[in-house]
Amino acid sequence: MAYNHFAMPDPELDPLLKAIGPQPSDVLKDLKAFRKGFEHFADAQRTAFSSQLRAAEAALVAQDHTIAAEDGSFTVRSYYPSEPKDGVFPLLVWTHCGGMIVGGVETDDPFCHLLSHELQMTIVNVNYRLAPEHPFPTPLNDSYAALKWSVLNANLLHADLSRGIISGGASAGGALAAAQVHRAQSDPFFAAHNTKISGLFLQVPMLCQPSDIPEDLKANVTSFDQCAEAPMLSTALHKEGCALTGAKNDDPEFAPLLNTSFEGLPPTHIQAAGIDPLRDTGLAYAERLRAAGVPTKAIGYQGATHAFHYAFPETALARKWEREARDGLRWLMEQAKTP
Repeated sequence: MAYNHFAMPDPELDPLLKAIGPQPSDVLKDLKAFRKGFEHFADAQRTAFSSQLRAAEAALVAQDHTIAAEDGSFTVRSYYPSEPKDGVFPLLVWTHCGGMIVGGVETDDPFCHLLSHELQMTIVNVNYRLAPEHPFPTPLNDSYAALKWSVLNANLLHADLSRGIISGGASAGGALAAAQVHRAQSDPFFAAHNTKISGLFLQVPMLCQPSDIPEDLKANVTSFDQCAEAPMLSTALHKEGCALTGAKNDDPEFAPLLNTSFEGLPPTHIQAAGIDPLRDTGLAYAERLRAAGVPTKAIGYQGATHAFHYAFPETALARKWEREARDGLRWLMEQAKTP
């Protein structure tokens, strides 16, 4: 199969993954406890990058904002350099991982601090409301509202929209980010504000469910079976989490790979983990984009599992992942300058 070779073990990472062992089959039965554990998801990154984080925190303005929604409100956290060289920055609107059922603004707070400081960009980190208390499409509607709020508040955020608006996310956040760019294509809001989404940045994205793989992609989308018992995320856990969202598996806004048109989407950078049930949905999405003429870069990481870079940030493969993530964002920012 097209992508199965990415599941070959990585010599450094493999013993670390084996030490984790398989996930408990009932891990989501106590969602409150699972969420509590997820609060520490980024702790290894905070430890590994402590000195860089201290420098970033000292050099940035980080602020929380409340955004009103039709049935309540949610928060976002913005980051931008406190002593800008030219005053304004490209914008990244970031949606966190967690299957739309766990996680929050703290999940990727270290990541956002480091990126904003290193790449000199404004980042809006979206604390969208979670299912099952807020069933899908609330996570998407909140994320999309945050994107539009960011456009409307560019001055407050020290963002120069002409330098780029990138929609980005990891795992389920990747599904939300991709759904945003598809939704934005028919939204007059962006034309009315003389702007558009200029880039899409996806890490281990959740772009289709096992039950609804398009017929012409089934031969290549084998990772749900090949990586069914993968550490960090199994196929069973993925399915259980998706069921809690309240979404329909065949809804293209929940599974962006099911969209029928990909023409006119922004340049896209995708990172896929080799031992991850979601691997092939991201790589198949890249196929769809390339076929539609969309500038696309997709990288597969052999021997990596879903979210491995959170758990083992000091490994060589994780450092490569982080380096190429930054390279991908730089590439997307350069694409925004292309007429």
